[in-house]
Amino acid sequence: MFWLFLGQVLSADHSCRETLRRFLAWLALGGRRASARTTGYCKARRRLPRKDIEETLARIARKIRAVHGPRGLWFGRAVKVVDGSGVSMPDTPANQERWPQPAGAKPGCSFPVMRVVALFCLATGALIGLSHGSLRVHERTLFRSLWDLFDPGDVVLADRGFCGFAEILLLHRRGVDSVMRNHQRRTVGKTRLQRL
Repeated sequence: MFWLFLGQVLSADHSCRETLRRFLAWLALGGRRASARTTGYCKARRRLPRKDIEETLARIARKIRAVHGPRGLWFGRAVKVVDGSGVSMPDTPANQERWPQPAGAKPGCSFPVMRVVALFCLATGALIGLSHGSLRVHERTLFRSLWDLFDPGDVVLADRGFCGFAEILLLHRRGVDSVMRNHQRRTVGKTRLQRL
């Protein structure tokens, strides 16, 4: 089930029907058959344990880093990139409650939105970790939940949405250096040392 779901996510056609069609073709090669109705697949996919998916993600990321080895390191250091985004969710009452729509949206005129923050390996592009919450949870809060994925000596690369003195200091105490663009509203104490 996991591999069918992964194939669905990576496919250009994300439909359950196309995923099931490919699976049925594979079964036919072995002389076996199954129902062409998507209901069973969709129900089974919904039962995939989230913990198993997260553990698989972690194993894949570790394997990619191990295979990649020291190539792609910046001055011998791993660079991890953090970025955030929003994901539109299906408009159901349960989703509206869990992932409220944006504050400025008129009731009934917007879809629920989930905020996500992802941590990537710059050298390989592999997703290392993912955190999510409602729009009411700041990206920096979600970012902090990913800090256990940093190793001493890592460098975090982030945009101005993650730049905060507390984050820079606390990451430094963990042995992680930060490269972040300064927030546009911060001008005090800003001195240009060298334009690169």
